[in-house]
Amino acid sequence: MSTARAERLVNLVLALLSTRQYLTAERIRGIVPGYVDATSDEAFARMFERDKAELRDLGIPLETGRSSAFDPVEGYRIARRDYELGDIDLAPDEAAAVALAVRLWDSPELTGQAQGALVKLRAAGVEVDENAATPVEPRVHAEPAFGPLLSAVQQGRVVKFDYRRSSSPERRPRTVEPWGVVSWRARWYLVGHDRDRNAPRCFRLSRITGPVRALGRAGAVTRPADVNLLEFVAGAGGGERDPQPALRARLWLAAGAPVAGRRPRRGDPSARQAGRAPHGRRHRRRRGGHRPVEPGERRRLDRRLRPRRAGARTGRVGQGGRRPLGTSGAGGIAVSGSGDRLPRLLALVPYLLARPGIRIDEAARDFDVTPRQLRKDLELLWMCGLPGYGPGDLIDLSFDGDTVSVTYDAGMRRPLRLTGAEASALLIALRALAETPGVVDADAVHRAISKIEAASGDARPSGVVVGHGTREAAATAQTRETLREALQRGRALWLRYYSASKDVVTERTVDPMRLLIVQGVSYLEAWCRRAESVRLFRLDRIDELTVLDEPSAPPESATPKDLSDGVFPQRPGYPEAVLVLAPEARWVAEYYQCEELAELDGGRLRVRLRYGDESWLVRLVLRHGGEVTVEEPEWAAEAVRQRAAEALARTRHLAATSAG
Repeated sequence: MSTARAERLVNLVLALLSTRQYLTAERIRGIVPGYVDATSDEAFARMFERDKAELRDLGIPLETGRSSAFDPVEGYRIARRDYELGDIDLAPDEAAAVALAVRLWDSPELTGQAQGALVKLRAAGVEVDENAATPVEPRVHAEPAFGPLLSAVQQGRVVKFDYRRSSSPERRPRTVEPWGVVSWRARWYLVGHDRDRNAPRCFRLSRITGPVRALGRAGAVTRPADVNLLEFVAGAGGGERDPQPALRARLWLAAGAPVAGRRPRRGDPSARQAGRAPHGRRHRRRRGGHRPVEPGERRRLDRRLRPRRAGARTGRVGQGGRRPLGTSGAGGIAVSGSGDRLPRLLALVPYLLARPGIRIDEAARDFDVTPRQLRKDLELLWMCGLPGYGPGDLIDLSFDGDTVSVTYDAGMRRPLRLTGAEASALLIALRALAETPGVVDADAVHRAISKIEAASGDARPSGVVVGHGTREAAATAQTRETLREALQRGRALWLRYYSASKDVVTERTVDPMRLLIVQGVSYLEAWCRRAESVRLFRLDRIDELTVLDEPSAPPESATPKDLSDGVFPQRPGYPEAVLVLAPEARWVAEYYQCEELAELDGGRLRVRLRYGDESWLVRLVLRHGGEVTVEEPEWAAEAVRQRAAEALARTRHLAATSAG
């Protein structure tokens, strides 16, 4: 956005905010600087239409009407009650919950919308430190269909999309009257009336293929009052497939086999004896280069552990090459990009009013721009004001060294109200945070939700239900609390850990860095002294845990993993395997990242994926009992045949022994 256009738009907003009368287009042309540059009536009309569209895209409510019955044409104004964000005051624990919710999404679009909401909250005087280090970093995944479906639910419009059931490769068009979007067990579902089946159904968003198209007029769909969305999804009858009866299996396990069912559990005396962490000198002795953490090093480590925002992780931009509103190429809140400067300019004056005498570099950090860019914004605002544009009409700023204050605001006292997209992104993230155990105080989250909903007015989201995000045993919850304490105290850990990829149990000493919750699964990210690199450890696979009496000191090379492509992304250097999945095993292509997929006859699917461990690949094929076959590499196919033959021989031996 050019400086001239940004100045014109700010002046247009101020002019429409300052009047109770409706201003006609010709009147606006005469009093708002910038429109006089139009060379013809047609050029002005095109310029004014573009400007109106820009303001409406930002959520600025343009009213149209006539000041009297004698006015020949309609005019425009902005009502303050619809423009301004309501009063809001967050307690420190509530602000901390908001800071964590802003970085909850792994979607650049939703992260940008949540950060746009944060800009306005800060402009309203709310102090939120989104970069504060936290021992637990939850993540919420949203499929591409989430945004269009949520919009259709809130508008009450019918949707049409292609859907693939888990047991079939066929993609069938579905026309649905959407009732709501539900998060259950870290998965998103759409609940609504399926017109093709003339019955209520729920659809998993990850199985929606292609675009979601909204049909018909707004307000055509109303959710039945007696439908509980969460119970519908959680119930056995709510899905696309009838529940399968529970079955029993009898397994033969080799002595000492470290599979999940045989791993010693907490409370088992033999487990404690076998897995007790020795407290001798060798376990307290550190490897070369490890030493206690100095305060300065801890601060540097905290900065390394601050999660990069989704826009920065992926480098992706929105449609048409534009970044989502409120994000920047560096992952920040707003930069001087074409679509981001105007929201920042509108937020700057109320932000400075709430913080008189703030340092320019501190304000620049809050808006994630350089001090030089912020000074350019302030210089532009200095040229904006009310019609008349004399010394008493323009926004006035006072500079004292490196600080700035607003001495005249030209009526721009409150920030712009949250848009529906911004309120939805932030409030849904807060609701997901409240349902995630062991992260923050749920009461503080609910208080923050109530206050933001009250300030947002009609922008609050509807038609979204967030259910339980995680399924964890009591032992896992206990492990998480112990890890949280170790992180807060800055202590190293001894772990007895089951590695599923290698099917072995190992003992490790690690320097914890942070806790992650991704798609309902909890992980510890830590520097592993045994592997001498950063590793992720699933909490439900930690058999035993001891907090050591020595400081945690990850080396400078220990940087957090980039989770933008998932917890375990495909790595180009890893070898490839080609598998054929039966219809019953197609879920493998959803769960694991695949580089190629090809539909085969009979509902089968050929996939090409990479693997980091040969034994993992063999076990992946074996545990599907013939529903997954190996095409490449040949050694894997032979290894599967050999392991299967050995298992069959054991089965025959056991059957003969039992018969005898």
